[in-house]
Amino acid sequence: MISVKTIVDDNLAAPLRAEHGLALWVSVENGFSGLKNDFLFDTGQHADVLSANAAAAGVDLSAASAVVLSHGHYDHTGGLPALECVSPLCPVFLGPDAERRRFSTQVGVAPSGRKMLKPIGMPRPDELASHTVRRVSGVLRQSSSLTLFTLPQAAPPNVRLIAADAVSPDSFSDEVFALVSDGVSNMLFGGCTHHGLPLLLDFVFGSLGVGRVDCFVGGLHLQGRPADEIEAVADVAARYPVRAYAPLHCTGTDALAIWRRRFHVVDGPDFMV
Repeated sequence: MISVKTIVDDNLAAPLRAEHGLALWVSVENGFSGLKNDFLFDTGQHADVLSANAAAAGVDLSAASAVVLSHGHYDHTGGLPALECVSPLCPVFLGPDAERRRFSTQVGVAPSGRKMLKPIGMPRPDELASHTVRRVSGVLRQSSSLTLFTLPQAAPPNVRLIAADAVSPDSFSDEVFALVSDGVSNMLFGGCTHHGLPLLLDFVFGSLGVGRVDCFVGGLHLQGRPADEIEAVADVAARYPVRAYAPLHCTGTDALAIWRRRFHVVDGPDFMV
């Protein structure tokens, strides 16, 4: 059995606090071995929100056997200070150079005519020093229930998201995805899916050779995109055997409406397969 508790998301309801970001508590129990593992996928934007929401959801963060950071943006890594309760031996998985400086150009233009930049990278990379850090590049089979991977291609260019000190699109080489299996069912996790769902699904069903995904959980990064572009992504997604979606965080209301019309969408902060 695989169960998910949404600890941080943009659209949570009381008693949980909503904030822009993502954190998921994933529990996997292998039906054959009886082994159970819990891991945290992303940490949201603020440590106090992560801690408070975890307590309200009945989640003990110190029980995590692993922490996965999907990429080095503030709304997925800002809650790292809350993990001081986690054993130093608990591995924190993240992609290569996830701590690099990153910016958004969406804040506007200065009077001089230059684009204004908003820092959106990892707020406290120093927090990683107290954890066992493991880098994911390519495919990493962490256990029989957890496979982590990065994609070989650069993410499609997005002029609003740049990296380092150069005004150039972020390649998101550090974007980490998780494939979770209990021996029977598979769940696929993405933080923002900056690479886009078509590239992700092509890799999962092609290069990884997965036969079926029972549920995709995470952000689709379609917020603010025009309807025809969202429909085009849905057209590609419809070619793959994904039985259900739990679109969260940066998916966007328009994309969520299209997904509800075209796919089976899982509702609520808690769900399982």
